[in-house]
Amino acid sequence: MTTLTGNLGLSPTGSITDMKAAYLDAEGRASTGNSCPADCEPGTYVAGVYNQSAGSKPTGILTLDGQNDPNCVFIFQIG
Repeated sequence: MTTLTGNLGLSPTGSITDMKAAYLDAEGRASTGNSCPADCEPGTYVAGVYNQSAGSKPTGILTLDGQNDPNCVFIFQIG
């Protein structure tokens, strides 16, 4: 969960609502068969929905390879 404090400006109006919708969409997507290795090990990842049931903290550089697809999506669902 993220908590925002202080002054917050929204443009266009409704950004927070749109962000919640995006979060819920990502949360509800089914895994594409990709499992994030323990602690999301450094390496190259192609587009897809990665999941891991336990908490994770990446220990190095993760390279996201969209394979020249400007519409690719990367989702990491980590418990």
